[in-house]
Amino acid sequence: MSWGIKIILVFIIFAGGLTALVIISMSKNVDLVHEQYYEEEINYQKHIDILEQSKILNEDINVTVDENNIKLKLNKSEKYNNLSGKINFYRSSDASKDFIYDLKIDESGEQMFPVNEMISGSWKLKFELNRDGKNYFVEKNIFIN
Repeated sequence: MSWGIKIILVFIIFAGGLTALVIISMSKNVDLVHEQYYEEEINYQKHIDILEQSKILNEDINVTVDENNIKLKLNKSEKYNNLSGKINFYRSSDASKDFIYDLKIDESGEQMFPVNEMISGSWKLKFELNRDGKNYFVEKNIFIN
């Protein structure tokens, strides 16, 4: 076979492969992740703004775990007198184990949660809080033995 025929064969194989690639990529569904993608993006920006204003509160929330309880402690609890909201105990490996508590801080700035209701492993606590009309969101990770 001469070198001219080899060049033509390489070109035909290249063009055929490129054509196959275009046909395969055109047949794939390329829908957006969400139908209202742009509205969701705006809502996500609101969530980012809430996270930004929650940084101070994040530093004031301490969570400790012992054999019997999970203890939530608010430093400077007098600063958060009007704080209300919910705490979502999120178990990433098993959504059926998730549960939600209402925030009920006592006068010492603490709230206790019994450990015996929870299976051992990694948990994420998602605090959705409100104070004086402002929303806050804080996440804390804990591990239960």
